[in-house]
Amino acid sequence: MKKIKKSYFKKKKVKIPYTVVRSNKAKASRIDITIREMRVTVSKNSRIKPFEFIAQKEDWIIKKWKEFEKLRDKIPKRKFTPGSKWPYKGKKKTLAVRNVPDSFLEKDKIILSGKKVKKNGVKLELERFYKKEARKYFTELVDKWSDKYGVEYRKIYIKNQKTRWGSCSNKGNINLNWRLIMTRPDISEYVVAHEVTHLIEKSHSPGYWGILSKHCDNIKEKKRWLKDNSPSLIFTEKDL
Repeated sequence: MKKIKKSYFKKKKVKIPYTVVRSNKAKASRIDITIREMRVTVSKNSRIKPFEFIAQKEDWIIKKWKEFEKLRDKIPKRKFTPGSKWPYKGKKKTLAVRNVPDSFLEKDKIILSGKKVKKNGVKLELERFYKKEARKYFTELVDKWSDKYGVEYRKIYIKNQKTRWGSCSNKGNINLNWRLIMTRPDISEYVVAHEVTHLIEKSHSPGYWGILSKHCDNIKEKKRWLKDNSPSLIFTEKDL
C-alpha cells in the first residue's frame, strides 16, 4: 500500500484535505470521509483515476462533509486548568487541584492530586482519573448485564477508540471507550448492554435486536443521541 501526498478537494465553498492510497488488497475503489479529512482508496486493477472517481462522487462528498461540519461545531473548547468545567456522567463538574494523594470526585468537583499534576500535568492526570472511574463504573454495568443474561465475559478493556464506543470480541472480551464516563448514565449503560448482548448473538441480526429491545428501552433514541452528540465527548483533538 502506497500513499500519495495530500491534496485538497475544492468545490462550492468546500475545501477538504484528502489522501490517495493505492492498495493491492482493495477489491474496489472507495472514498472514506471522517470528521477531519477524506481518504481515496484506489484498487490495484482500477482504471479510473482518483480525480475522476472524486468527480463521480462529488455531490455525496459535499453532503457528507457538511454533515461533519455540523458535528465539528459541537466540539467543546477544552481548558485543562483549575476552575474549568468538565462532564462526568452527564453533569458538569468543576476541576480543582489539591494537596491530596490521589484524584477523586467530590460532589460537583473533580479533585486532582496536586503531586500527580505536578509530575504529569493536568491533562494526563484528568485522563487517568476518567479511566479509573470508567473501569470501576463499566465493570459494575458489565457484571449487571451479564448476570441479567446469564452469560460470562472474559475480560474488560478500557480503550479510547476514535470511531467506536464499544465492541465484543470473539473471545468474549468487552471493549469500552473510557470517554463514555463523560455522558449520561443511560447512554453509557446502553453501550454496555449492546456489547454484552453480543455474548449471546454475535451479529446485528433481527434476533440480536429482539434480545436487546426486551431489556433496553428507547434504543433508537440512544443510538441517535450518540451519533448527534459524540463530538461533546471528545477529550482532545487526538480523539478526532
